[in-house]
Amino acid sequence: RAPPEERLSRAVLEVLVIGVPVFTGIFALRSSHSRRFGVVLIVAGYAWSLTALGETSASIPYSIGRLVAWTVPPILIYLMLAFPDGRLATPLERGLFGVSIGIVILLYLGSALFIDAYPAHTPWATCIEDCPDNALQLVVPEPGAMDGIVQPVREGLTAVLLLGVIVRLIRVTGTASPFLRRAMLPVVASSVACAGTLVAFQAARRFDAGGELADDLGVIWSLTVPGVAGAFLVGMIRQRIMLGDTLSALGRDLNRSVD
Repeated sequence: RAPPEERLSRAVLEVLVIGVPVFTGIFALRSSHSRRFGVVLIVAGYAWSLTALGETSASIPYSIGRLVAWTVPPILIYLMLAFPDGRLATPLERGLFGVSIGIVILLYLGSALFIDAYPAHTPWATCIEDCPDNALQLVVPEPGAMDGIVQPVREGLTAVLLLGVIVRLIRVTGTASPFLRRAMLPVVASSVACAGTLVAFQAARRFDAGGELADDLGVIWSLTVPGVAGAFLVGMIRQRIMLGDTLSALGRDLNRSVD
């Protein structure tokens, strides 16, 4: 359904969104320490493949694709906080993820029961005015509060939540051992870029509706999704290189000092 001039870019985006997390997950499976994280990454990649349904012309699959696109941020938040072992180690991390799930279920997925159409100018669908109907709408007509209150509230809460996640990642990195810090640095950098572009995209879509800025920021944000997955891969490789160097140095020291 995408326009001919955009089909290649859409295909490349979907390949990256699916392929990079799955490839990184397969790499993580090679270590018992990161095996759980690898499983979550692979599941995330296959789940995100459903975002491609946003280009269909049928109402039901289109609606499914748009709903799955709303689950991208909370899955990313889990991955950011759970890296590299796949577990949320502290009550604060579990609380941040729980809040993200609540926001998505109540204010994003729940809004699908009330809205006539999903927000336009999204990186997950190229249609603007001729989009399929929302197959999940139960309340007709759409309440005025959905666009005037619910959408800005949920986007504001998302921005505050992402700020909390970034602060948590920075604090963990600052107090981590050199071994963990080496893996976390690229993840923190990519997470800051992902959160910043998402907030900027949502703000541009609301205050510059129909402008090219929102479309451009949407594309940039969508590319940060595989970018974060790639940062996980870079972090794990950096960690393993440091481990190899440390063990080699230890072996040399032992050979010199122990008979």
